Amino acid sequence: MLWFCLLLVVYSYLLYPLLLWVISGWAPRPEAPPTPDVLPRIAVLIAAYNEADCIRARIDNLLSLNYPALQIVVGDDGSSDETTNILKSIANDQLRCEFFPSNRGKSAVLNDLVASTDSEVLVFTDANTKFHDDALVHLVRHLEDSTIGAVCGELQLEGTGSNQDDAYWRYEQFLKKKEAKIGALLGANGGIYAIRRALYEALPDGTINDDFTVVMKIALGGAKVVYDETAIGYETVPPSVQDEYRRRIRIGAGNYQSFVLLPNALSPRQGVLAFSYISHKVLRWFTPHLLLVAGCMSFMLALNSTLYTIICAGAALVCLLSFAAVQLQRWRILRLLGFWLSMNIALMHGFVVFLRGVDSGGWKSTER
Repeated sequence: MLWFCLLLVVYSYLLYPLLLWVISGWAPRPEAPPTPDVLPRIAVLIAAYNEADCIRARIDNLLSLNYPALQIVVGDDGSSDETTNILKSIANDQLRCEFFPSNRGKSAVLNDLVASTDSEVLVFTDANTKFHDDALVHLVRHLEDSTIGAVCGELQLEGTGSNQDDAYWRYEQFLKKKEAKIGALLGANGGIYAIRRALYEALPDGTINDDFTVVMKIALGGAKVVYDETAIGYETVPPSVQDEYRRRIRIGAGNYQSFVLLPNALSPRQGVLAFSYISHKVLRWFTPHLLLVAGCMSFMLALNSTLYTIICAGAALVCLLSFAAVQLQRWRILRLLGFWLSMNIALMHGFVVFLRGVDSGGWKSTER
């Protein structure tokens, strides 16, 4: 059981990416579609809560984009800072704001925003994201193909601080691109993705990982989900491991929530999508549990085995050095391991939050 648990972790983080790289190498390289002569009407949707420090820059960025049929729809979810006043001060025909008196949560806001627009294409983004000039054009051109239901753009992170999230993000981007090549893209980058409005399913109250849920439902419904690395958005990396830890607790709770909300994603009928979902997502989500079982088993074996005593002591020493490396900002490999361990501790924390019951009400903005 000990080695089986560790094998599953190694498979998800090391062997699956290698297998994916090999399989995707056999897939034909997709050609970028041409830009259509007539671009569809789109609505860019932003759910905002206490985003006073970035909301004006976000609106200015969208208004500066060269897209002829663009509507920006912002839902202010009962902000208690200056977000409401800033939005009211912006006078532009392309901007429409919905002001909700109470803080109900992002999923409720998105449901209302989608219901309030009749644009045929919806683009979802965050208040702290910035789009490259041609990002919208590159996103929507794929939807000329009626079999494509969603398009994920490329989210690039700016700034690093003491956080190693940028390195892990590059690793995740690699997986997304390879999964897209074999038709198994899982979810989207929440800061930049587009869908056909007709395929949107209302989110259950309290949904945390809305980007993953929206796009996975589209994929499970049979529509294609593609990745366009030329449709670029930018976000800032949380400056420290502590900031990243808090963010990942909430994401972790959302992961287990998604596992419950999307049971059909595990069905063998989903083919390669189920294979990637289990290999990339499910095993990652339950890595903390696998490590906990492996740790308990090794401790029990160490009681009667010198070899396992040495193994346990060595593993404990490596963990301590990894956390020290994060604090000292030295020894890059150990620092990455420390980030990975912190991420899995946050996942387990998120699992506890999920078991206690995910709050379906308000939400807090984060730096990512």
